[in-house]
Amino acid sequence: MATTSAGSLLRIYSIRMRMQEDGITNPSARMRILTRQLVEKLSQIDESEQVEIKTSDGDKLPAQFIRQATGEVLVEIDEEAEELSI
Repeated sequence: MATTSAGSLLRIYSIRMRMQEDGITNPSARMRILTRQLVEKLSQIDESEQVEIKTSDGDKLPAQFIRQATGEVLVEIDEEAEELSI
């Protein structure tokens, strides 16, 4: 389990989304959708807000990105999406 700011995650996942759009990386269609959803949701909250990344044992999927202020699950990435690298 890790915690980081929404702004840090937004920067990381915005880069990943651009890499996907530019064809530099080629994740599954489901992972592309989840990446876009995460970027959209992160862009709507204060960049200093903390987001928890909750994974199962050994940092394996599923992984949830949880907004700490509200407990809202922003996105859940599961085995059907692809592997997650944090």
